[in-house]
Amino acid sequence: VDLRARTLGETLDLLGRRCPPLEGEVVRRGRPTEAWRASVNGRQFVDEPTTTLADGDADVLVSAMAGG
Repeated sequence: VDLRARTLGETLDLLGRRCPPLEGEVVRRGRPTEAWRASVNGRQFVDEPTTTLADGDADVLVSAMAGG
């Protein structure tokens, strides 16, 4: 999903609005739920909604149960 946002929280909020079935299950009020983790560009996991994003950043949501 291509979204334009300045922060992780804005991105997740927009995602929840664009894909309503995800709101509450995967994202909740601009944060990933406890069963999911957000990664920026596949380099670091973040959960702070104020995390700033740069143009072209890719956010990935990964199930916390996916293992490693």
